[in-house]
Amino acid sequence: GEEIVDGTASHYDTLTKERDALTKERDQLKASSNNLMTEKNQLQSRYYTVSARRDALQLEVDRLKLVQNCPQGWEKFGCSCYYVSSASITWSESREDCANKGAHLVIINSREEQAFLNKFAVRAWIGLSDREDEGKWKWVDGSPLVGEAFWRKGEPNDHSGNEDCVELTGVEYQWNDILCTQRQSWICENVITN
Repeated sequence: GEEIVDGTASHYDTLTKERDALTKERDQLKASSNNLMTEKNQLQSRYYTVSARRDALQLEVDRLKLVQNCPQGWEKFGCSCYYVSSASITWSESREDCANKGAHLVIINSREEQAFLNKFAVRAWIGLSDREDEGKWKWVDGSPLVGEAFWRKGEPNDHSGNEDCVELTGVEYQWNDILCTQRQSWICENVITN
């Protein structure tokens, strides 16, 4: 009878040891699982941070590509490139020069664009005239002048009945109509299409 008791006790001790070993292994696996979950969460957080940084860098790359779309000597504003001449020629000659550059005399569509042009502080031709029909101002693309205009006080006045072309006066927000044969600087605009 003692052998059975001793055998049962021995078997019990073995089962207890196995249970303890399994419990220890389970606790180690739980700890390992918790560590892996923590590591996964950290990696996921890093992934989101890296993804956000990548997206920000892509936006910067796209912005720089747009800037690079302007040829050397041209300045970018909005979706257009602008060239401000240093020479002096007539309105018709300036229109032709812009066309030769694949552009047109500047067409001013907003107060923001006018504000951008103000920084050049130069008397320069813009793409506006009433050469075809006195008093009916049209841009070089054939569109009529609508919305806000930036005429200097008292302008346009068609002085001597011959002032059909428009210049920036070099003073902020001031346009003036003058003789188209006068010689001065000009501003070309090229809309970025790609």
